[in-house]
Amino acid sequence: MKQLGLTLFILFVMSCLLTSCKHSEEKTVVIDGWWDVDFAKNTCADSNRILNEDKEIIKQSGCENVTACPELTKRSEACLLDNTGGVRDFENNLMTELASNPNCKSVHVVYFSGPDTGYNNEYDKVSDELYYQISLNFIPGELTQEWQMTSSPKLTSYTKGTGTPQEIANKICPIILGIGAKLSN
Repeated sequence: MKQLGLTLFILFVMSCLLTSCKHSEEKTVVIDGWWDVDFAKNTCADSNRILNEDKEIIKQSGCENVTACPELTKRSEACLLDNTGGVRDFENNLMTELASNPNCKSVHVVYFSGPDTGYNNEYDKVSDELYYQISLNFIPGELTQEWQMTSSPKLTSYTKGTGTPQEIANKICPIILGIGAKLSN
């Protein structure tokens, strides 16, 4: 009888261990490329416009003596070959970090390029489900970028931060998977 009790106990413990080792339910995050590209294009255009408007003052005083000229020049130069200043490259690096990060194992990443683009099959599948959506306030020429993440209406959370693609992946995956605090804000 004692051996039967021990056997049942061992089976119970093994069962608990095995069921807790199963992969958690997959969670979805949508990268809002539509927002990211528009924000980056506007930042490039604004930087170029302001530098053009102030070109006489800059010429007379020197860029280092004109407020914001060095920052705007850095942004403008990052936009020379790409009118988004490299936002797609940053997004691709973020997706690579998400794909290679073991803490993001149960996160399904979907890229949204905007309505009527013909590339939103995955987004169309998840848009009726619970999901998170991340967007970047992309500043061309900067290594770290400001991000914000919201959840679908039923999850009701808003988070934000600043980071490199690796830092962003490390920060958002625990939020998406519910490893940290449960947010209702």
